[in-house]
Amino acid sequence: MRAFTLVEIMVVVTIIALLAAVGIPYIVHAKQVSRANILANDLRTISQWFINYTQQEAIYPPDSGTKEIPVGMETYVTSKWLEPTAIGGCYNYEFEKTAQGTQYKVGIGIRDDGTNLVTTDVGLLTTVDRLIDDGDLTTGSFLLGPGNSPFYVVER
Repeated sequence: MRAFTLVEIMVVVTIIALLAAVGIPYIVHAKQVSRANILANDLRTISQWFINYTQQEAIYPPDSGTKEIPVGMETYVTSKWLEPTAIGGCYNYEFEKTAQGTQYKVGIGIRDDGTNLVTTDVGLLTTVDRLIDDGDLTTGSFLLGPGNSPFYVVER
């Protein structure tokens, strides 16, 4: 019966380590892109809820707090509104708020809820921004709002 030598085992371990060193960054990147895609799609869907509401009611609902369904929106939203986002934190409906020095009519903020923190990973947030608009977190429809929290503009 023949066994593996120490040199053969070390060669195999080295090859596995090299493959892991090459593969792990790709896996991390794929996970980041996946989270960004989920958030971008969720924001588009959620903004449509508010647009539909406004088309029916001829007015936007009043401002609400984090993890609160805006008054009148109960039949328009799904449980997605109360769940944590793909980047942490929770959705917060913003009516007539300022972000990056500009006043916006309607937006969707993403805020910490005390236990679920929003990511501060600028790379991830920039990836979300590239999917939504211009890749610049200071302009466009996805930007950093008050307290550097992510903010999605529904209506300017």
